Amino acid sequence: MAINVRWGHFNGSDLRPVPKDLKNPTNVEKQAAQQWDREDDIAGYLMSQRLPDEIILDIEEFATTEEQWDAISAIFTAKTDFMQTDLHQSFMDMKCPKGGNIQEFLMGLKQRHHHLTAIGVPVTDIEYKRTILHGIPDPLASYVSQTLNSLTIASRYTGKPVDISEFIDMVSKEAECAKTRRTQGPSPRQGQEREPEQQGSCRRCHLRSVG
Repeated sequence: MAINVRWGHFNGSDLRPVPKDLKNPTNVEKQAAQQWDREDDIAGYLMSQRLPDEIILDIEEFATTEEQWDAISAIFTAKTDFMQTDLHQSFMDMKCPKGGNIQEFLMGLKQRHHHLTAIGVPVTDIEYKRTILHGIPDPLASYVSQTLNSLTIASRYTGKPVDISEFIDMVSKEAECAKTRRTQGPSPRQGQEREPEQQGSCRRCHLRSVG
């Protein structure tokens, strides 16, 4: 509340009174200037209570609260820009390790995208698709690429952009199907296709032994 009352000292809307005659200010004008200086000192003190020591050292050269606030804003804007760049790059570098759980990777990717959007870190659809394509291991990479190409072509005819969340769901389902196929092993039909070769081999061996 104390800072809110003195917010004009931060944004510059509460200006220091200037006497009409700078060389001969009246007593009232002197008192008004002194009162403003006291309020500005209080505003600066209240602000310093919320700042780390290293920031206080960076702004101590500035005389007024407004100048200090501008310097702080510039410092934290630069840090925020750096943080956003770092978060954006970490998203672009996300990959599912070979042998890892593709579904968990995709769900984590989707959650990270939602988080970045919420805090104002922009990720374009092209970057999002690129991260998916580059983040999926080889066994499923061809399916991902072909599916995305098909969706992109279809979107040109429908006029609707590719729904990336729906695309992720499709890839997740295919990853689950691939895992099931690996777990079950060869299908019964494949086993039947190999059986005649085994029977034929046995008959040839039998004929040789008879001959």
